[in-house]
Amino acid sequence: FVLPMFATTSAAVGNTYSVEVDSNKGWIEPCIVWTLIVGNSGTMKTIAHDKSVAPIRNYQSEAFSIHDEEMLQFERDCEQWECNNPKPRRNAVTTTIPQPKPIEPTVKRVTVSDTTMEALAGTLSVNQRGLLVDRDEAAGHFQAQNQYKTSGGDDASKWLELFRGNPIIIDRKTSGTIHIKKPFVSFCGTIQPAIFKQTMSNQKRDNGTMARYLIAFPESPPKRWATTGTPSLVTESYERLINGLLALEQQIDDFGHPSPTVLPLSNTARDLY
Repeated sequence: FVLPMFATTSAAVGNTYSVEVDSNKGWIEPCIVWTLIVGNSGTMKTIAHDKSVAPIRNYQSEAFSIHDEEMLQFERDCEQWECNNPKPRRNAVTTTIPQPKPIEPTVKRVTVSDTTMEALAGTLSVNQRGLLVDRDEAAGHFQAQNQYKTSGGDDASKWLELFRGNPIIIDRKTSGTIHIKKPFVSFCGTIQPAIFKQTMSNQKRDNGTMARYLIAFPESPPKRWATTGTPSLVTESYERLINGLLALEQQIDDFGHPSPTVLPLSNTARDLY
């Protein structure tokens, strides 16, 4: 449970806060966390993953429901706007100032599963607070990198840059260029041992991909029938924690980019580090 909970919590914080590791060197780190649970099929790693990300999934589901209602209102507003602003007849002279057309609402995103770089950049561009990539089967995440690039591409290297929150620029043929100054993407997933071994090739070890993940390969305990689950008090407390973090205010600079509040390490945290 711990690793996906760690990633979920970091995504809930998002771009609201960063940590100052060393003030003398200007060393500041975002709260980005990438985690992987390695386990054989049938070891119930998916159950642990699902319970850990449940609060942020619930939050996302509510955001989609709100967006559905906003879209219905948007459609009604558009119909009203068209009635109040009919197209002028050819050669007609009008002095009426048209009303501004309603703006289509966007859905608030806190989690995604489609991890192609282009799709991710598009979502990040309107959700700069940050996202959690939630991939129960993480093999698809690694396979998706560069799969649409006939000449190889550099999606994998862009992912490496994302871990530090470095700016990314994506040039798209159909919809122009996307520039994200402070991308925030945390990740949690599960993967089977054989696929993990294939995925983390020597190249991915050498270029730092493997080092960016917090990885656990827990022993599989004997399966026993249980009549009790996670206590409701624990589940409710965890959900309140995630919702509270998601409610943290996001600071924005004069250019509309996220401006995280920087927190120094406490003496205890520094000693532990």
